[in-house]
Amino acid sequence: MNEGLTAPRGTPVAYATTTPTARFPFN
Repeated sequence: MNEGLTAPRGTPVAYATTTPTARFPFN
């Protein structure tokens, strides 16, 4: 999911919270 990586600050965080694959470095 590169979409979360390319999204602006704050968006990937909320995106990861609503995504079952919340394994982003933002957490």
